[in-house]
Amino acid sequence: MNTLNASNAVLGNLRRHAVRPAIRLLLIATLAALIAVVPLGLMLKHSASDYAAEMAMLAEIQRAPTWLVAASQGIATIYAPLVMGPVMAVLVGALLWRSRNMQAAVCAALVAALPLAVTFAVKLIVRRNRPATPLGALAHDPSFPSGHVATAVALSALLLVIMRMRASARAAHGVESSSRGQWAAKILIVILVLLPLVVAASRLILGVHYPTDVLTSLVLGSLVSASAYCLSAPEDVMQVA
Repeated sequence: MNTLNASNAVLGNLRRHAVRPAIRLLLIATLAALIAVVPLGLMLKHSASDYAAEMAMLAEIQRAPTWLVAASQGIATIYAPLVMGPVMAVLVGALLWRSRNMQAAVCAALVAALPLAVTFAVKLIVRRNRPATPLGALAHDPSFPSGHVATAVALSALLLVIMRMRASARAAHGVESSSRGQWAAKILIVILVLLPLVVAASRLILGVHYPTDVLTSLVLGSLVSASAYCLSAPEDVMQVA
């Protein structure tokens, strides 16, 4: 499938999927979040009471044991957007090479790229300063929302989409997963869902983000990725149980 055909297929899916009630609700929630996120960020940026409350929360969180701080620093390195961005690009390229399905690759690319694009656009608009903590003072890029958390959401969403596409391909060839394989898939899904939460906690332990920074990234990134998937996924993938 060439790029033009893939684009037409994505637009066709958009028209078909957008009329489904559950997807319509998801799109409404995503649109509401996109509309509200910049005003929310600006309000938090200029609110002295919110700043005091969040700094008090960070002061408690930063009492974490030394090993948790060290682990958080490792997570910060692994989930840096400049590290995981190329990794996700390779994963999308591998999906295209193995499946020879341009529409599937476009879907995967949108799921991974859109949360990051939205996050960094909001960062540049809001320009909230980092928390006044030792490590927060060293970070010069804007704080709201968290880029690391958005990257974690994007990576988990991308891997979940790839898993679903593999399941669709196996079902199309009449291949059934063993009970052990099904349990392994369920465990992996739980891990992928929890990883963004772990990354969010690590950013608070390091004191480089406010709690509202990471919470906003978790919610906004998840909504954007889910909407991108529902609007661009191939029809056979959407039907996989």
